[in-house]
Amino acid sequence: TAAKGRYEEGLKVRERLARDNPGSAEAQRDLSISYERLGDVLREAGDLTAAKGRYEEGLKVREGLARDNPGSVQAQRDLFISYGKLGDVLREGGDLAAAREHYEKVIEVSERLARDNPGSAEAQRDLTISTNKLGDVLREAGDLTAAKGRYEEGLKVSERLARDNPGSAEAQRDLTISTNKLGDVLREAGDLTAAKGRYEEGLKVRERLARDNPGSAEAQRDLSISYERLGDVLREAGDLTAAKGRYEEGLKVREGLARDNPGSVQAQRDLFISYGKLGDVLREGGDLAAAREHYEKVIEVSERLARDNPGSAEAQRDLTISTNKLGDVLREAGDLTAAKGRYEEGLKVRERLARDNPGSAQARRDLTISYERLGDLEEMMGNVPAALARYRESLPIAVRLAEANPSHPGLAKDAEITKRRIAELEAKAG
Repeated sequence: TAAKGRYEEGLKVRERLARDNPGSAEAQRDLSISYERLGDVLREAGDLTAAKGRYEEGLKVREGLARDNPGSVQAQRDLFISYGKLGDVLREGGDLAAAREHYEKVIEVSERLARDNPGSAEAQRDLTISTNKLGDVLREAGDLTAAKGRYEEGLKVSERLARDNPGSAEAQRDLTISTNKLGDVLREAGDLTAAKGRYEEGLKVRERLARDNPGSAEAQRDLSISYERLGDVLREAGDLTAAKGRYEEGLKVREGLARDNPGSVQAQRDLFISYGKLGDVLREGGDLAAAREHYEKVIEVSERLARDNPGSAEAQRDLTISTNKLGDVLREAGDLTAAKGRYEEGLKVRERLARDNPGSAQARRDLTISYERLGDLEEMMGNVPAALARYRESLPIAVRLAEANPSHPGLAKDAEITKRRIAELEAKAG
C-alpha cells in the first residue's frame, strides 16, 4: 500500500511533465515506467485487472515511442518488457490465448533485436527469455510438444552464450534455467528419466556457481531449487527415500538463507515450500506424525508472511495452502473434526481472496478446491447432504471458469469432475 502510494505520487508528476513536454522522449519513457511500476505493485497485491490496465497504459506510450524512434534499441527493448508483463498478467489471470499472443509479440521484438545486434549478449539473452515465456504458456495450455520445441530453441542460445562467456555467472545461470525448463516439460510428458538427466545437468552447474560465489544469495537459492526439482522427479518415480534426501539438501540451504536474510520474504516463502514438500513426501511414505510436524512449520511460516504482508494475495493464498495440507494429514490420521476446522479456516481466506480479486482465475479455482475438499470430508463423516451442498457451491464457479478460459484445458476438466461428483452424491443421497 505504501509503495503504491509512492508510485501514484510519482505518476502524477510524470503525467504533468509528459503533458508539458510532448516532444520529450525521456518524459514519455519516464511516464511508461511509472505505469509499469504501478502495474507491478497491483499485480503483487493480486489485483490483476488493475495491473493489466496500468501495463496497457504503459504499452500505449511505448508503442508511440517505438513508432517515432524506429532505430532506438531502448524503445524496442521497452516494448519487449511491456509485452512480456502483459503476457504474464494475462497468464496469471487464466487467459492463456491472450497471453500467448503477447508472448509471440515478445518473440517478434526480441528476434528483431537479436538479428540487428548479433554481437549483443543482452539481445541474445532476451531471445531466450521470450522463447521460454512462450514455452511456459504452451505448456500450461497442454501443448507439451510445442513447449518442448520452444525450450529447445532457448537452450541452443543459452548454450552458445555460456560457451562464449565462460566467466559469466549470468550466462551459466541462464543455461541452468533452460535445462530446468526442459526437465519440467519432459516430466509433465512422463519421461522421468530424461527429466532427471536435465535436472542433474543443471545441478552440476549450480553447485559450481554456489561454490564459486558463496556470498551470493541468488546462487544459493538456485542450488536449492535444483535440489527441489530433483526431489520432485524422484518422488514421481516412486523413490521417496531419495526424494526426501534431495528435499532435505534444499531445505538446509534455504534455512541458511532465511537465517542470513531474516527480512527476506522470498527466503521465508522458500522455507514454506521446502517444509511443505518434505511433509508431502513423508505423508506419502506413511509417516503421518513427521508429516504433521513439517506442515505445522509450514503454517508457522505462512502465518508470519500473511501477517507481515497483509496486502499480498500470494501470502494470503500460501496460508490457505498450509491449512489445507495440515487438514489433509489430519484427515488421513482419522481426526476428521480437526481436519474440517483447518479446511474451514482456508475457505474463509479463499472466499475473501476471490471476492477481492474477481479477475483472478486462480483465486476462483482455489475457492472451488476448498468447497470440494470440505465436500469430500463431509461425505467421509457420513453427511451426504452437506457434501452435496459444498459441491453445488463449487459448480457454478467451475463452469464459469471453464467458459471464460476455453484455452485452459484443466478448467474444463475440473468442471466435468465436479458435475460427476454431484451426480454420485445425488445417487448416494437417494
